[in-house]
Amino acid sequence: KENPYRLAAEVRGIGFLTADRIAQQLGIDPNSLLRAREGIIFVLNQYMNDGHVYCPRALLLEKAEEALQITAEVVEQALEELLRERRLVAETMMGTRADGEAETTAIYLMPFFIAELQSARLLLALQEEKSVVRPIDVEKAVDWVGQKLKI
Repeated sequence: KENPYRLAAEVRGIGFLTADRIAQQLGIDPNSLLRAREGIIFVLNQYMNDGHVYCPRALLLEKAEEALQITAEVVEQALEELLRERRLVAETMMGTRADGEAETTAIYLMPFFIAELQSARLLLALQEEKSVVRPIDVEKAVDWVGQKLKI
């Protein structure tokens, strides 16, 4: 009764939408921070299911407001709480965005952020490795393939 949204995380087959209906039947305020927090996680998971690793902060706020039909202030406050609790991670990313801005704030679910960091570390380590591939003499390779294929 205290947090029906836990059902979405703990019971297979019950997602946020079902837990949200249960919460409303139990009288949980649709504008509560509890609902906003779990709704943000839901929206971010939906975005991840579409193949993304992070969601730009502005887009996440917009999608959460739309999906939950609650005010921007409540969504902002819920997002800040999730960041403080380290359930989510915010990272400023530099580079020119499509709208001309120079940077964006990426919001990650913690496991995706950790996976991104590990991938980057592995790629850097791979870049530092010496190549074990021998250089190829292209002319000899073409002659060899021609002989093998009898062309």
